[in-house]
Amino acid sequence: MNRWVPQSTGVSDGVSARVRTSQVLFENRRYDEAAVEARKVLEMDPRSPIGHSMLARICIVQGNFDEALEECNKATESNPRHADTRFLRAHIYHRKGLPAQAITGYREALALRPTYTEARISLAQIYKELGRMEEARDELAKALEEKPDLLAGHLLIAEIDLGQGDTEAALESARKASALNPHLPRGHYLIGSCLMAMELFEEAGKAFDQAVALNPVEIVAPLARSANLLEQSRLDEALVSCDEALRIQPGFPGAVALRGMILLEKNRPLEAIHALQQALKHAPGSARIRYQLGRAYHRLGQKLEAETNYREALRMDPLLGEAHTALGHLQAEDGSEEEALASFGRALAITPGSPEGSGTSNGSASWFH
Repeated sequence: MNRWVPQSTGVSDGVSARVRTSQVLFENRRYDEAAVEARKVLEMDPRSPIGHSMLARICIVQGNFDEALEECNKATESNPRHADTRFLRAHIYHRKGLPAQAITGYREALALRPTYTEARISLAQIYKELGRMEEARDELAKALEEKPDLLAGHLLIAEIDLGQGDTEAALESARKASALNPHLPRGHYLIGSCLMAMELFEEAGKAFDQAVALNPVEIVAPLARSANLLEQSRLDEALVSCDEALRIQPGFPGAVALRGMILLEKNRPLEAIHALQQALKHAPGSARIRYQLGRAYHRLGQKLEAETNYREALRMDPLLGEAHTALGHLQAEDGSEEEALASFGRALAITPGSPEGSGTSNGSASWFH
């Protein structure tokens, strides 16, 4: 949101100079000074939609969404055909968790300016968040038709393809994005995620390492690197990387849960239970954390607690094959052969051809993604 070229409205040279000054200050994150210049624009031209839009931008980055909406409304009153204002208002609704209003706003901006790439990408993003993937793809196709080298478009396509299991297509888009900007950590992270899903763990590790090197203060890449190392049973390295992630963002539930999984694989079930219970407080609806907690209790021989957590995981996600398999092993240990066979059958129905013993897997790759 920091880079913005305001829509031209034919303002005077004096106003244009103030606009440019405010924009430069905004880009350098000197928001209070940028606001002073924007108000001077409004003193010179009280009905300037640009002045109000600039103030709205400043309010957004400062988290003052209600004030930002007020400025957008003033800008719209001054010029109902000001596309930037429609986009800004949609962005505010998006940030406030009001997707229907955001979609309307982005479409209004596109109606006024059909080549408004930022609005089209934002519309695709919100469709993706809502699970409306075909609509997201339609918007991205239009954006990429207009601008084939659109970095944000290739990144979003990669994320959608990866989420829908088309790892080869996702990898192709992620590599296009990374070629367009080799210094963008997100591109390397997506490449690593694709390679990890394809079980090419060594190559995935190199991509995650690049992402971490480019942005060492972002938690996602070291967390992915840790999960990738766990899949290779490189447990000490996985724990180090997970702890690096927790230093970046202490208490992050995904990192705490992953730490619990690593500790479990290191045969430290009591520590694993503590970590997984902490993660569950922040993500009580996570079937995978419940399943891992069941594994930890199972490892300790606390079968009642293990069964309770396996069943709770399956209540949350009946398609969690690992939990069916783990429950089957528990039932077999207790001599409940018919129940065990039924659990194994459900696991095989979910993942045909998978080994009956897959419940022993840590499942970190599927959990992480």
